[in-house]
Amino acid sequence: MEEGKLILGDWKDFKGMAEPIRLLLEFMKIPYVEKHYGTNDKEEWQKEVNDKNFLFPNIPYINDQGKYISDTNTIVLYLCLKYSHPELLGRDDEQKVSLAMLKEVVDDLGMILSRVLYHPQGKEFFDQVYTERIEGVLEQFSEYLQDKRFLLGPIVWFDIWFFHVLNVLNKITPKVFETFPNLKAYFERIEGLEEISAYYKSDRYDPSKPILPELSPFKI
Repeated sequence: MEEGKLILGDWKDFKGMAEPIRLLLEFMKIPYVEKHYGTNDKEEWQKEVNDKNFLFPNIPYINDQGKYISDTNTIVLYLCLKYSHPELLGRDDEQKVSLAMLKEVVDDLGMILSRVLYHPQGKEFFDQVYTERIEGVLEQFSEYLQDKRFLLGPIVWFDIWFFHVLNVLNKITPKVFETFPNLKAYFERIEGLEEISAYYKSDRYDPSKPILPELSPFKI
């Protein structure tokens, strides 16, 4: 490990929820290295669990000079405050409330996706749930976004998060961007940000590493 750099702990075989954290690190230009764990790396993982500073062991996590932070929401909060980007948490109380509301909606969507993405019926079941539940949520976001550059106007951390959600959905079905062209433009706007674009062109981005684990019927 490169001394002094923040460590991002994630899975060896798939990106999972480490990917939006990785995107945020890239956007904030925070130097980091990765530590990967395979499903059979029990001994290596146990070393982390036994560290008295790792109070709530989980993957993904960050290790910043011996300070362990797990849980994606807490990691976001820590990064924005520690690395002097409080504006990414919302620039005023109104933005912070709006941001909390948007996050709750996507958390609910995440619960739906966690069931759909691992269902044995795969695409058939996804298409059913997409029509019944997911499309309505995306329509709400499309109406909320309208013609703004980002969800709250100026960019916030949640734009990076929602970009990741749209990326997952778009890899499964083209319906997302066919139905909601402003979400497509929004996605491409974030993808084209200097920091994000540089990440996708760098050797830090591994296009062969899937987002979802092998047990998912969706190979994305």
